Amino acid sequence: MFLARAAAVAAAAMVVVASPVAGAKPKNYCTEIKGIDTGNVCQIVLADPGYTVDINFPSDFPDMKSVTKFVAQTRDDFLNVAKSSAPRTAPYALDINAATYNSFVPPRGQLSVVLRVEQNVGAGKSQTSFKSFVWDQAYRKLVTYETLW
Repeated sequence: MFLARAAAVAAAAMVVVASPVAGAKPKNYCTEIKGIDTGNVCQIVLADPGYTVDINFPSDFPDMKSVTKFVAQTRDDFLNVAKSSAPRTAPYALDINAATYNSFVPPRGQLSVVLRVEQNVGAGKSQTSFKSFVWDQAYRKLVTYETLW
């Protein structure tokens, strides 16, 4: 009798403990900024007579919050300029593409995402800039200038 009661109490405790965790879904930062998550790539494609936007970046980077914050801010700044400017013969264009690099040597290593941002907002040539995000596997955090020293 004692063993049956102990087993019932243990089973009930496991159900109570496991229930909240089982229903929790990980946050999808890609859909939060109106992108389409294809499993490992986040895509944002917008087209209008006055502008085009084509954005592709990995959706499985450990610190997606930082990456999507940068992408959303860049996209929103571009759209503010494109929508408020006078019409022109060629549309404004924003292209963001990513390259990933890693130096995994278990248990240490780093994973990097480098975003290439090309914008054409009326100048003769498009402007190209780069933004990188580096994740330290050993410390489980983003590497920044402040954390290097």
